[in-house]
Amino acid sequence: MRRMLVWLMLTLLPAAVFAAEPWQKLSNPSVAEAARLFKSPPPEYGVILWWGWDGDVDEAIIKRDLDNIKAHGFTQVMIEAGYNMPGGYLTDGWFNRVALAVKEAKARGMRVWVEDEGKYPSGFAGGR
Repeated sequence: MRRMLVWLMLTLLPAAVFAAEPWQKLSNPSVAEAARLFKSPPPEYGVILWWGWDGDVDEAIIKRDLDNIKAHGFTQVMIEAGYNMPGGYLTDGWFNRVALAVKEAKARGMRVWVEDEGKYPSGFAGGR
């Protein structure tokens, strides 16, 4: 029990204390609030689409994909590093594309998450 309490404090407390944005804070909406927001939830409560980046993902593709994803009702995306990306995973080019995706998603009222896998096998960050 003590270990569980320590784990909860170390895991949840920093997230609650250091959250920079309202959508990053832990919340416990009331039943009335959840019902009110059910049909049109804020982006952070919406469905996340796994967004695989394979090949040469450039600005035009990022904008096109986000428009299409948003048009299908998704409010969040999870970027998954793909194969055959110029420059590769975790390079300056990768981070520039992620920054562009975040900027473009924000302009559409969407949220972005990044999967830290770098393809199979899991957890090897693309072999790095």
